[in-house]
Amino acid sequence: MTSDVFGDLRRFRHDIIHHKGVASADWSPKAVVLQWFQVGDVIGCNDGQFAELMTKLKVAVSG
Repeated sequence: MTSDVFGDLRRFRHDIIHHKGVASADWSPKAVVLQWFQVGDVIGCNDGQFAELMTKLKVAVSG
Protein backbone atom coordinates (compact mmCIF):
# COMPACT_ATOMS: atom_id res chain seq x y z
CA MET A 1 0.00 0.00 0.00
CA THR A 2 1.30 3.44 -0.87
CA SER A 3 -0.15 6.65 0.45
CA ASP A 4 1.13 10.18 0.95
CA VAL A 5 -0.08 9.99 4.57
CA PHE A 6 2.13 6.98 5.25
CA GLY A 7 5.00 8.73 3.47
CA ASP A 8 4.56 11.73 5.75
CA LEU A 9 4.63 9.49 8.82
CA ARG A 10 7.85 7.96 7.50
CA ARG A 11 9.38 11.45 7.27
CA PHE A 12 8.30 12.30 10.84
CA ARG A 13 9.64 8.97 12.12
CA HIS A 14 13.02 9.63 10.51
CA ASP A 15 13.35 13.00 12.24
CA ILE A 16 12.15 11.60 15.56
CA ILE A 17 14.75 8.84 15.47
CA HIS A 18 17.70 10.51 13.75
CA HIS A 19 17.25 14.18 14.69
CA LYS A 20 16.09 13.80 18.28
CA GLY A 21 12.48 14.75 17.52
CA VAL A 22 13.28 17.99 15.72
CA ALA A 23 12.16 18.62 12.13
CA SER A 24 15.18 18.69 9.81
CA ALA A 25 15.29 20.47 6.46
CA ASP A 26 15.46 17.18 4.58
CA TRP A 27 12.52 15.31 6.08
CA SER A 28 9.48 16.58 8.01
CA PRO A 29 8.96 19.92 6.23
CA LYS A 30 8.68 18.01 2.93
CA ALA A 31 5.50 16.25 4.05
CA VAL A 32 2.80 16.18 1.38
CA VAL A 33 -0.45 15.79 3.34
CA LEU A 34 0.40 16.45 6.99
CA GLN A 35 2.16 19.79 6.61
CA TRP A 36 2.52 20.50 10.31
CA PHE A 37 6.24 21.15 10.89
CA GLN A 38 8.86 23.66 9.80
CA VAL A 39 12.62 23.25 10.17
CA GLY A 40 13.55 23.31 13.85
CA ASP A 41 10.06 22.51 15.17
CA VAL A 42 9.79 19.86 17.86
CA ILE A 43 7.71 17.04 16.43
CA GLY A 44 4.58 16.37 18.45
CA CYS A 45 0.89 15.90 17.89
CA ASN A 46 -1.97 17.83 19.48
CA ASP A 47 -5.60 16.66 19.66
CA GLY A 48 -6.58 18.33 16.40
CA GLN A 49 -3.62 16.91 14.51
CA PHE A 50 -4.32 13.45 15.90
CA ALA A 51 -7.95 13.65 14.75
CA GLU A 52 -6.80 14.80 11.29
CA LEU A 53 -4.30 11.93 11.13
CA MET A 54 -6.93 9.33 12.04
CA THR A 55 -9.34 10.67 9.42
CA LYS A 56 -6.69 10.67 6.68
CA LEU A 57 -5.47 7.20 7.62
CA LYS A 58 -9.03 5.83 7.42
CA VAL A 59 -9.39 7.33 3.94
CA ALA A 60 -6.00 5.94 2.85
CA VAL A 61 -6.76 2.44 4.11
CA SER A 62 -10.27 2.31 2.67
CA GLY A 63 -8.90 3.26 -0.73
